[in-house]
Amino acid sequence: TRSQRVRAAMFPETLEEGIEIPSTQLDPAQPTAVQRLSEPSQMLKHAVVNLINYQDDADLAT
Repeated sequence: TRSQRVRAAMFPETLEEGIEIPSTQLDPAQPTAVQRLSEPSQMLKHAVVNLINYQDDADLAT
């Protein structure tokens, strides 16, 4: 379903092992709208993880 494709693009770690979401991509060179929209979400998620790791490292150093 559409919601599964959006969830898979934005939060790939939530997919169960072995489950594949079929792509609706017509041209492999062009990302789908869902892929383009998920990029900022992925970047934000990575930034938050980096901040958490930085805080953990800072706590260990003190």
